[in-house]
Amino acid sequence: MKKFCYLLLLGILFPTFVCAQEQGSDDRFYVSTIAPINPEHEVNFEVGLPIIMGNKFDRTYMDGLVYFAPYYQYAFENHLSIGVGAVYNYLKIQSTAIAQPLTGANHTVGGFLKVAFEKFHSDRFATDMGVKLGYAHAFYVSNALKDQHLKSQQSGLYIEPNIGFILTAAEKSSFRFFIAYNIVGMKFNNKMIGMESDGEMSGKDFKAPQQYFTIGFGYTFYAKSRM
Repeated sequence: MKKFCYLLLLGILFPTFVCAQEQGSDDRFYVSTIAPINPEHEVNFEVGLPIIMGNKFDRTYMDGLVYFAPYYQYAFENHLSIGVGAVYNYLKIQSTAIAQPLTGANHTVGGFLKVAFEKFHSDRFATDMGVKLGYAHAFYVSNALKDQHLKSQQSGLYIEPNIGFILTAAEKSSFRFFIAYNIVGMKFNNKMIGMESDGEMSGKDFKAPQQYFTIGFGYTFYAKSRM
């Protein structure tokens, strides 16, 4: 928990600190030598840690490990951006929380369109606020499902509001710290992973769609910028 708090604090304060240093009047603290970026074509890669929210059964018996989203984004002159890409979430079964010997995971893959407002507030610092909308498909695998020769899959709509704090590294690249909330229109229960017990949970504990609070870092390559 402490590592999570430190990561969150660092991601929020670091871009703000650099931006403030650039605005200082003392040249000794002026660190920006990068020309202003006016993005047009961008290629982005985001990697994060999904923290399970929403569905109580999902929170109790699964553990989020990997979020990965590569996507292309086109920026208009008015700071509005549109993009298209793919997303992957990996959740592992918490074997120690289940009485039966059960191992496996939830692999969710999907595609999305992104609409965002991206603005550079200085030569080195920018923000990107938007939402990803798409469709996702989940594959559940476990030793119990394999023993029964069963396949467990489901699909649903995908929505992800997000915000990114961007720090440029060169004239054609930048890094970002991002926060997102992923909502997948799929319900989750014990049968999906071949778990025999329902964990003494009632129907209401399965009703909420799968949801993840995600924090992570990203890299952007500006394939083409406006002059």
